[in-house]
Amino acid sequence: MSSGGKKMDIIAATYARNKFLDLVDEVDAFLKRFIITKKGEPKAVLMSADEFESWEETLYTLSKRKTMAAIREAEIDWKAGRKNKFITLKELRKNLKVNVG
Repeated sequence: MSSGGKKMDIIAATYARNKFLDLVDEVDAFLKRFIITKKGEPKAVLMSADEFESWEETLYTLSKRKTMAAIREAEIDWKAGRKNKFITLKELRKNLKVNVG
């Protein structure tokens, strides 16, 4: 089963129930993911809360047309060499300090 390039272990629900706390520790410490099956069919995925939040943020960003259009425009500008439209991380931090106080 594909997970965007990251291998996921497939485990039975019975095993997951018996080893649940150990599995939670693994997803938290090592960012592992598990596909949990019932009668051989995938039924659930166990992943860290941080990774789940990241997926939600990504899906939210991808659902916003204006945001995606701005990202595509920035990619075009970057590839075309119009790098004057961009600032460094150092410049961004400086600008944020000035604007925030």
